[in-house]
Amino acid sequence: MNNILNYDIVDSTQDEAKRLIQTGAVPSQDVIICAKEQLHGRGRRGRSWDSRPGNLYISVVTPKIGDQQHTGQIAFVAAIALQQIIGDLIDGSHNITCKWPNDILIDRQKVGGILIETEGNYLIIGVGVNVQHCPSTGVRAPATSLSECSNTPPRIEKIIDLFYNKFNYWKQLWIQDGFAPIRQAWLEVAHGLGQQVSLLSPDASEKITGIFSELDFEGSFVLKTLNDDKHISVIDGWHVING
Repeated sequence: MNNILNYDIVDSTQDEAKRLIQTGAVPSQDVIICAKEQLHGRGRRGRSWDSRPGNLYISVVTPKIGDQQHTGQIAFVAAIALQQIIGDLIDGSHNITCKWPNDILIDRQKVGGILIETEGNYLIIGVGVNVQHCPSTGVRAPATSLSECSNTPPRIEKIIDLFYNKFNYWKQLWIQDGFAPIRQAWLEVAHGLGQQVSLLSPDASEKITGIFSELDFEGSFVLKTLNDDKHISVIDGWHVING
């Protein structure tokens, strides 16, 4: 991957990507924006993302593909890629899973996350990975880092190279064969599948408890309720808890 733009400090790699797109500075091929530190890193729903030096903060800018309604599927493409390369970077005693819709866990603790945004005719895939450290306060769930799971934490450059190659592989498969193989690969490493979980609505006003039964072919989380065996599909915006 030759098109990597490296920065010491940015407000966020996502915002830098948007500025490059708006000024016409993005070529036709993919570009990766990488920063050592973010002043205003963010995750889903604008939540702050701890972005001190030592961790991975990148945004991959790629042209939009196919139908706009399927844009969210790219999050699962990126999640599979990230889950697999983390498995290659740490020892095999750890369980690495994908938590719907965009988190990567090591032994049930969050190590990375993905944020999908759009600008013009481009997708922006934001990826954050705890490499040297992880937040200890102000987080919704336990967190860990690659350094805690490996005797020799990988270099940022190596992680980027491995991730992009794996991401490109799964992206091409998605383009050629659709969402079905992506869905199947994600389900094989899905956190909480077949287990009791709760879903919290975006405004935290509603909580639904049931069994995580599947991921449907649109990428929605499917919950089988405990009392009446109804199947409820929810899209991004809800938060999985207790799972």
